[in-house]
Amino acid sequence: MGVKRDEETKRQRDGVKGRQASPSGAASLRLSVSPSLASFPIASLRQRLKPFKLHWYPTVGSTNSKAIELRQAKKLFAPAIVLTARQTAGRGRGTNRWHAPPGVLTVTFAIPASDQIDPHHVPLIAGLAVRDACAELGAPEVGLKWPNDLWHEDRKLAGLLCERIDGVDLIGVGLNVTLNADEFPPMLRAKITSLEIASGLTAQREGEAPAERADARFERRRSRIRKGSAGASPSHVHDRGHTTNDRSSAKSAGSHLTSPASGGGTGRAASTRASALTPTAALLAIARHLDRLLVKHERSVPSLLQRYAEHLVLTGRRVRVTDPIDSTSVVGECAGIDRIGRLVLTIDGTKRAFATGGVSLATP
Repeated sequence: MGVKRDEETKRQRDGVKGRQASPSGAASLRLSVSPSLASFPIASLRQRLKPFKLHWYPTVGSTNSKAIELRQAKKLFAPAIVLTARQTAGRGRGTNRWHAPPGVLTVTFAIPASDQIDPHHVPLIAGLAVRDACAELGAPEVGLKWPNDLWHEDRKLAGLLCERIDGVDLIGVGLNVTLNADEFPPMLRAKITSLEIASGLTAQREGEAPAERADARFERRRSRIRKGSAGASPSHVHDRGHTTNDRSSAKSAGSHLTSPASGGGTGRAASTRASALTPTAALLAIARHLDRLLVKHERSVPSLLQRYAEHLVLTGRRVRVTDPIDSTSVVGECAGIDRIGRLVLTIDGTKRAFATGGVSLATP
């Protein structure tokens, strides 16, 4: 066991430097990922993420593509997670590419596909789960931008890429966690934000000694949020080990996915672990809420769509929807989503629903 852990530590250390993906059409950016920013406590996460089985890669092209590869090779059984410290060719919707500098959580969750949830509902419900995780971590003002982004003050905080393949729903998440404005590429500074900025907290970098002042502020604010947030309830399930059957694994596998405020240690050490704003904390929070909404199905789809609509940042605003095939576009005032999750625009007094399309705010 000691040899295996040493090898894993070496792989984790060796896989955190190199070239990062840059936006499509933009000049290539050479960025270094320091171990303090990109390291994950892998041995601990394998236990704490149950019932999700963790597949860890220090470097990978795309976590979604890796999950597909593992699934096709019969090596990935849901629920599972594909996690990396360095994603070099992340995929977005269509031809979009993800920019993944240090401080960005890049991960794919594999969830057993459910007959209760249509494929086009998955990005909406998954987005709601990520939003609830952000609220739990200190950023309750984060909103949802249909169909697969999270925004804070009109800047992109996170993006999702959802694919249903071979009986599983793959949910790729790219979440900016421990970034401040100075760390954004110049061409993206007006367009993106991070959980650190949205929460107003000083994030703790992985591997750094905790800052007591930031810890105290984080704990006080999260305590207030958790008391008032129905979407941040803890999730408890029981572990009977990973199986090779997606559905039996999801139903019987047990969990260490308890809320940050519960268990896991005593005294100041436990408080420090609970209060650190890191990619690890974000990963655990997202896993808890995805487990709640998409594995255990704690709420009905109609109720989840209603909650999604409550957090939609586009409602009442002029929005442009662009057809992904012929690039034609229409502009109208967003009237929310309909009962099946389609985006609704009012165009010349007539309501029109869209099931797909590129969405952006329309300039006056």
